[in-house]
Amino acid sequence: MRAIHDMLRELGGTAQKQELVRMGATGYRLTAAVRRGEVFRARQGWYSIVPPFEPRLRAIRVGGRLTGLSALNDYGAWSPRSPLLHVSVPRTVSRLRMQHDRHVLRSSLTRDGVVLHYETPEVLASGDRYRVGLTHALEACILDETDEVAVAALDWAVRQESFDRLELVSLLSRLPLHKRGIGRLVDASSESYLESVARVRLSKAGFDVETQVDVDGRWRVDIVIAGWLALELDGEQFHAGRFEEDRARDLELTVRGYHVLRFSYRQVMGDWDRVVATIRAALTASRPAPSSGRLAKTQDGGARFSCPPRRSGAPKQRPRNFPEFGAVGE
Repeated sequence: MRAIHDMLRELGGTAQKQELVRMGATGYRLTAAVRRGEVFRARQGWYSIVPPFEPRLRAIRVGGRLTGLSALNDYGAWSPRSPLLHVSVPRTVSRLRMQHDRHVLRSSLTRDGVVLHYETPEVLASGDRYRVGLTHALEACILDETDEVAVAALDWAVRQESFDRLELVSLLSRLPLHKRGIGRLVDASSESYLESVARVRLSKAGFDVETQVDVDGRWRVDIVIAGWLALELDGEQFHAGRFEEDRARDLELTVRGYHVLRFSYRQVMGDWDRVVATIRAALTASRPAPSSGRLAKTQDGGARFSCPPRRSGAPKQRPRNFPEFGAVGE
Protein backbone atom coordinates (compact mmCIF):
# COMPACT_ATOMS: atom_id res chain seq x y z
CA MET A 1 0.00 0.00 0.00
CA ARG A 2 1.45 3.34 -1.06
CA ALA A 3 2.24 5.92 1.61
CA ILE A 4 0.30 9.19 1.61
CA HIS A 5 3.64 11.01 1.56
CA ASP A 6 4.61 9.30 -1.71
CA MET A 7 1.26 10.12 -3.30
CA LEU A 8 1.69 13.79 -2.47
CA ARG A 9 5.23 13.83 -3.82
CA GLU A 10 3.93 12.41 -7.11
CA LEU A 11 1.28 15.15 -7.25
CA GLY A 12 3.79 17.95 -6.72
CA GLY A 13 3.67 18.20 -2.92
CA THR A 14 0.09 19.40 -2.41
CA ALA A 15 -3.24 17.89 -3.42
CA GLN A 16 -6.94 17.86 -2.68
CA LYS A 17 -8.48 15.00 -0.78
CA GLN A 18 -10.38 13.62 -3.78
CA GLU A 19 -7.16 13.32 -5.79
CA LEU A 20 -5.58 11.25 -3.02
CA VAL A 21 -8.70 9.14 -2.67
CA ARG A 22 -8.55 8.28 -6.37
CA MET A 23 -4.99 7.07 -5.78
CA GLY A 24 -6.10 4.74 -2.99
CA ALA A 25 -6.06 6.89 0.14
CA THR A 26 -8.87 6.79 2.68
CA GLY A 27 -10.09 9.32 5.20
CA TYR A 28 -8.75 7.18 8.04
CA ARG A 29 -5.26 6.95 6.48
CA LEU A 30 -5.14 10.67 5.77
CA THR A 31 -6.06 11.51 9.38
CA ALA A 32 -3.47 9.05 10.67
CA ALA A 33 -0.76 10.57 8.43
CA VAL A 34 -1.57 14.03 9.75
CA ARG A 35 -1.43 12.84 13.36
CA ARG A 36 1.96 11.20 12.77
CA GLY A 37 3.26 14.46 11.30
CA GLU A 38 3.98 12.92 7.89
CA VAL A 39 1.69 15.41 6.11
CA PHE A 40 -0.40 18.38 7.20
CA ARG A 41 -3.61 20.09 6.15
CA ALA A 42 -2.98 23.21 4.10
CA ARG A 43 -6.68 24.10 4.42
CA GLN A 44 -9.93 22.16 4.54
CA GLY A 45 -9.73 19.33 2.01
CA TRP A 46 -6.07 20.02 1.08
CA TYR A 47 -3.04 18.00 2.20
CA SER A 48 0.61 18.88 1.73
CA ILE A 49 4.25 18.07 2.38
CA VAL A 50 5.42 21.49 1.13
CA PRO A 51 6.98 23.71 3.85
CA PRO A 52 4.18 25.89 5.28
CA PHE A 53 6.08 29.15 4.66
CA GLU A 54 6.38 28.56 0.89
CA PRO A 55 4.41 31.09 -1.24
CA ARG A 56 2.70 28.25 -3.15
CA LEU A 57 1.26 26.81 0.02
CA ARG A 58 0.33 30.19 1.50
CA ALA A 59 -1.68 30.98 -1.64
CA ILE A 60 -3.54 27.67 -1.33
CA ARG A 61 -4.17 28.38 2.34
CA VAL A 62 -5.76 31.72 1.40
CA GLY A 63 -7.94 29.94 -1.17
CA GLY A 64 -6.32 30.63 -4.54
CA ARG A 65 -3.12 30.49 -6.60
CA LEU A 66 -0.10 32.70 -7.16
CA THR A 67 -0.35 35.52 -9.68
CA GLY A 68 1.54 38.69 -10.59
CA LEU A 69 5.02 39.11 -9.17
CA SER A 70 4.53 36.16 -6.79
CA ALA A 71 3.81 33.82 -9.71
CA LEU A 72 6.74 35.24 -11.73
CA ASN A 73 9.06 34.55 -8.79
CA ASP A 74 7.81 30.97 -8.89
CA TYR A 75 8.33 30.71 -12.66
CA GLY A 76 11.93 31.84 -12.23
CA ALA A 77 11.50 35.15 -14.06
CA TRP A 78 13.85 38.09 -13.66
CA SER A 79 12.02 39.82 -10.85
CA PRO A 80 12.63 41.02 -7.30
CA ARG A 81 11.21 39.03 -4.44
CA SER A 82 7.74 40.30 -3.76
CA PRO A 83 7.15 41.53 -0.19
CA LEU A 84 3.45 40.88 -0.81
CA LEU A 85 1.69 37.65 -1.69
CA HIS A 86 -0.36 38.09 -4.88
CA VAL A 87 -3.20 35.56 -4.94
CA SER A 88 -5.61 34.85 -7.80
CA VAL A 89 -9.14 33.91 -6.69
CA PRO A 90 -12.54 33.52 -8.41
CA ARG A 91 -14.79 36.57 -8.37
CA THR A 92 -17.44 34.54 -6.56
CA VAL A 93 -15.06 33.23 -3.89
CA SER A 94 -16.04 33.12 -0.23
CA ARG A 95 -14.51 32.02 3.07
CA LEU A 96 -10.94 33.02 2.26
CA ARG A 97 -8.38 32.40 4.98
CA MET A 98 -5.29 34.11 6.38
CA GLN A 99 -2.08 33.17 4.63
CA HIS A 100 -0.44 31.94 7.85
CA ASP A 101 -3.47 30.43 9.60
CA ARG A 102 -6.06 28.30 7.84
CA HIS A 103 -8.40 28.53 10.81
CA VAL A 104 -8.87 32.32 10.60
CA LEU A 105 -11.26 33.80 8.06
CA ARG A 106 -10.30 36.91 6.12
CA SER A 107 -12.48 40.01 6.20
CA SER A 108 -12.65 43.14 4.08
CA LEU A 109 -10.45 44.83 6.68
CA THR A 110 -7.77 42.15 6.73
CA ARG A 111 -4.24 43.43 6.15
CA ASP A 112 -1.79 40.54 6.23
CA GLY A 113 0.41 41.19 3.21
CA VAL A 114 -1.92 39.52 0.68
CA VAL A 115 -3.08 41.20 -2.54
CA LEU A 116 -6.20 39.51 -3.91
CA HIS A 117 -6.80 39.41 -7.67
CA TYR A 118 -10.42 38.58 -8.52
CA GLU A 119 -10.13 36.79 -11.86
CA THR A 120 -12.18 35.92 -14.92
CA PRO A 121 -12.88 32.29 -15.92
CA GLU A 122 -10.20 32.60 -18.62
CA VAL A 123 -7.51 33.31 -16.04
CA LEU A 124 -8.82 30.65 -13.69
CA ALA A 125 -8.51 28.05 -16.46
CA SER A 126 -4.85 28.85 -17.09
CA GLY A 127 -1.73 27.64 -15.32
CA ASP A 128 -1.52 24.83 -12.78
CA ARG A 129 -2.59 24.12 -9.22
CA TYR A 130 -0.09 26.62 -7.81
CA ARG A 131 -0.10 29.59 -10.20
CA VAL A 132 -1.93 31.25 -13.09
CA GLY A 133 -0.55 31.00 -16.62
CA LEU A 134 2.59 32.96 -17.47
CA THR A 135 0.83 35.46 -19.75
CA HIS A 136 -1.72 36.33 -17.06
CA ALA A 137 1.00 36.61 -14.41
CA LEU A 138 2.86 39.05 -16.68
CA GLU A 139 -0.31 41.08 -17.23
CA ALA A 140 -0.89 41.39 -13.50
CA CYS A 141 2.74 42.38 -13.00
CA ILE A 142 2.52 45.14 -15.65
CA LEU A 143 -0.58 46.57 -13.97
CA ASP A 144 0.77 46.34 -10.41
CA GLU A 145 4.51 47.01 -10.60
CA THR A 146 6.85 49.72 -11.87
CA ASP A 147 7.82 49.78 -15.54
CA GLU A 148 11.35 48.59 -14.84
CA VAL A 149 10.15 45.53 -12.92
CA ALA A 150 7.56 44.72 -15.58
CA VAL A 151 10.01 45.18 -18.47
CA ALA A 152 12.58 42.93 -16.81
CA ALA A 153 9.95 40.19 -16.53
CA LEU A 154 8.95 40.70 -20.17
CA ASP A 155 12.62 40.64 -21.27
CA TRP A 156 12.94 37.29 -19.53
CA ALA A 157 9.69 36.00 -21.03
CA VAL A 158 10.61 36.76 -24.65
CA ARG A 159 13.75 34.69 -24.20
CA GLN A 160 11.67 31.62 -23.27
CA GLU A 161 10.69 29.12 -25.94
CA SER A 162 7.26 28.79 -24.36
CA PHE A 163 6.44 32.50 -24.88
CA ASP A 164 6.25 33.71 -28.47
CA ARG A 165 5.59 36.97 -30.27
CA LEU A 166 1.88 36.28 -30.75
CA GLU A 167 1.44 35.87 -27.00
CA LEU A 168 3.23 39.15 -26.39
CA VAL A 169 1.10 40.98 -28.97
CA SER A 170 -2.05 39.53 -27.41
CA LEU A 171 -0.89 40.55 -23.94
CA LEU A 172 -0.16 44.13 -25.00
CA SER A 173 -3.52 44.44 -26.75
CA ARG A 174 -5.34 43.62 -23.49
CA LEU A 175 -3.58 46.34 -21.51
CA PRO A 176 -5.09 49.77 -20.83
CA LEU A 177 -3.98 52.31 -23.45
CA HIS A 178 -1.63 54.11 -21.07
CA LYS A 179 0.25 50.85 -20.45
CA ARG A 180 0.69 49.59 -24.02
CA GLY A 181 3.75 51.73 -24.67
CA ILE A 182 5.70 49.44 -22.35
CA GLY A 183 6.18 47.18 -25.36
CA ARG A 184 8.71 49.66 -26.77
CA LEU A 185 10.98 49.06 -23.79
CA VAL A 186 11.14 45.28 -24.19
CA ASP A 187 14.47 43.94 -25.47
CA ALA A 188 15.00 40.24 -26.15
CA SER A 189 18.78 40.74 -26.12
CA SER A 190 18.81 41.61 -22.41
CA GLU A 191 20.62 38.99 -20.33
CA SER A 192 19.76 39.85 -16.71
CA TYR A 193 17.38 41.65 -14.39
CA LEU A 194 20.07 44.22 -13.57
CA GLU A 195 20.66 44.98 -17.25
CA SER A 196 16.94 45.36 -17.93
CA VAL A 197 16.44 47.75 -15.01
CA ALA A 198 19.47 49.86 -15.95
CA ARG A 199 18.40 50.02 -19.60
CA VAL A 200 14.88 51.21 -18.74
CA ARG A 201 16.17 53.84 -16.32
CA LEU A 202 18.76 55.10 -18.81
CA SER A 203 16.24 55.25 -21.65
CA LYS A 204 13.79 57.22 -19.52
CA ALA A 205 16.63 59.58 -18.55
CA GLY A 206 17.14 60.37 -22.23
CA PHE A 207 20.36 58.48 -22.94
CA ASP A 208 21.07 56.96 -26.36
CA VAL A 209 21.29 53.29 -25.35
CA GLU A 210 22.33 50.13 -27.17
CA THR A 211 22.43 46.72 -25.51
CA GLN A 212 24.66 43.66 -25.90
CA VAL A 213 26.90 45.41 -28.42
CA ASP A 214 29.25 43.07 -30.29
CA VAL A 215 32.95 44.01 -30.25
CA ASP A 216 35.12 42.27 -32.85
CA GLY A 217 33.09 39.11 -32.50
CA ARG A 218 34.92 38.45 -29.20
CA TRP A 219 32.85 40.21 -26.57
CA ARG A 220 29.49 41.75 -25.97
CA VAL A 221 29.19 44.93 -23.93
CA ASP A 222 26.14 45.09 -21.66
CA ILE A 223 25.19 48.67 -22.54
CA VAL A 224 26.78 51.29 -24.81
CA ILE A 225 25.78 54.95 -24.57
CA ALA A 226 26.38 57.44 -27.39
CA GLY A 227 28.29 54.80 -29.33
CA TRP A 228 31.42 54.79 -27.15
CA LEU A 229 30.68 54.83 -23.41
CA ALA A 230 30.59 51.16 -22.37
CA LEU A 231 28.73 50.18 -19.20
CA GLU A 232 29.46 46.81 -17.65
CA LEU A 233 27.03 45.71 -14.94
CA ASP A 234 28.58 43.37 -12.41
CA GLY A 235 25.85 41.16 -11.03
CA GLU A 236 27.28 38.84 -8.38
CA GLN A 237 25.89 35.75 -10.10
CA PHE A 238 28.00 36.11 -13.25
CA HIS A 239 31.00 38.18 -12.18
CA ALA A 240 32.06 36.53 -8.94
CA GLY A 241 35.62 35.24 -9.30
CA ARG A 242 36.19 37.04 -12.65
CA PHE A 243 38.09 40.10 -11.44
CA GLU A 244 41.22 39.59 -13.58
CA GLU A 245 39.25 38.52 -16.65
CA ASP A 246 36.97 41.55 -16.44
CA ARG A 247 39.90 43.96 -16.09
CA ALA A 248 41.72 42.45 -19.05
CA ARG A 249 38.53 42.88 -21.05
CA ASP A 250 38.29 46.54 -19.97
CA LEU A 251 41.82 47.17 -21.23
CA GLU A 252 40.99 45.68 -24.62
CA LEU A 253 37.83 47.76 -24.90
CA THR A 254 39.80 50.90 -24.05
CA VAL A 255 42.33 50.14 -26.80
CA ARG A 256 39.41 49.89 -29.22
CA GLY A 257 38.19 53.35 -28.31
CA TYR A 258 35.58 52.65 -25.65
CA HIS A 259 35.49 54.32 -22.26
CA VAL A 260 34.47 51.67 -19.74
CA LEU A 261 32.48 52.19 -16.55
CA ARG A 262 31.59 49.33 -14.22
CA PHE A 263 28.69 49.40 -11.78
CA SER A 264 27.73 46.81 -9.21
CA TYR A 265 24.25 45.50 -8.45
CA ARG A 266 24.16 47.52 -5.23
CA GLN A 267 25.15 50.72 -7.01
CA VAL A 268 22.49 50.35 -9.71
CA MET A 269 19.73 49.33 -7.33
CA GLY A 270 20.64 51.44 -4.31
CA ASP A 271 22.62 54.48 -5.51
CA TRP A 272 21.18 55.25 -8.93
CA ASP A 273 21.55 59.04 -8.71
CA ARG A 274 25.31 58.64 -8.34
CA VAL A 275 25.40 56.21 -11.26
CA VAL A 276 23.65 58.75 -13.50
CA ALA A 277 25.92 61.57 -12.29
CA THR A 278 28.98 59.45 -13.10
CA ILE A 279 27.69 58.68 -16.59
CA ARG A 280 26.93 62.34 -17.30
CA ALA A 281 30.38 63.36 -16.06
CA ALA A 282 32.05 60.77 -18.26
CA LEU A 283 30.07 61.89 -21.31
CA THR A 284 31.03 65.50 -20.69
CA ALA A 285 34.70 65.00 -19.76
CA SER A 286 35.60 62.28 -22.25
CA ARG A 287 33.65 63.30 -25.33
CA PRO A 288 35.63 61.91 -28.30
CA ALA A 289 36.68 63.94 -31.33
CA PRO A 290 35.33 62.79 -34.74
CA SER A 291 37.63 60.18 -36.24
CA SER A 292 37.82 57.08 -38.38
CA GLY A 293 38.36 54.87 -35.36
CA ARG A 294 41.88 53.90 -36.52
CA LEU A 295 45.32 54.33 -34.99
CA ALA A 296 46.76 57.72 -35.96
CA LYS A 297 50.24 59.18 -35.62
CA THR A 298 50.68 62.08 -33.20
CA GLN A 299 53.12 64.97 -33.58
CA ASP A 300 55.61 63.38 -31.19
CA GLY A 301 55.69 60.16 -33.20
CA GLY A 302 53.45 58.24 -30.84
CA ALA A 303 50.08 56.73 -31.63
CA ARG A 304 46.59 57.25 -30.41
CA PHE A 305 43.41 55.25 -30.87
CA SER A 306 40.43 57.45 -31.45
CA CYS A 307 36.93 56.38 -30.52
CA PRO A 308 34.95 54.52 -33.19
CA PRO A 309 32.10 56.54 -34.67
CA ARG A 310 28.52 55.39 -34.60
CA ARG A 311 27.63 53.13 -37.49
CA SER A 312 26.52 55.40 -40.30
CA GLY A 313 22.83 55.11 -40.98
CA ALA A 314 22.43 52.21 -38.56
CA PRO A 315 19.19 52.30 -36.61
CA LYS A 316 19.13 51.89 -32.89
CA GLN A 317 19.11 48.24 -31.92
CA ARG A 318 15.64 46.73 -31.77
CA PRO A 319 14.58 43.73 -29.71
CA ARG A 320 15.73 40.57 -31.42
CA ASN A 321 12.97 38.71 -33.22
CA PHE A 322 10.29 40.86 -31.57
CA PRO A 323 10.02 44.06 -33.67
CA GLU A 324 7.76 47.01 -32.94
CA PHE A 325 6.31 45.88 -29.64
CA GLY A 326 4.94 49.30 -28.84
CA ALA A 327 2.90 49.52 -32.03
CA VAL A 328 0.23 47.21 -30.71
CA GLY A 329 -3.04 49.00 -30.17
CA GLU A 330 -1.58 52.45 -30.82
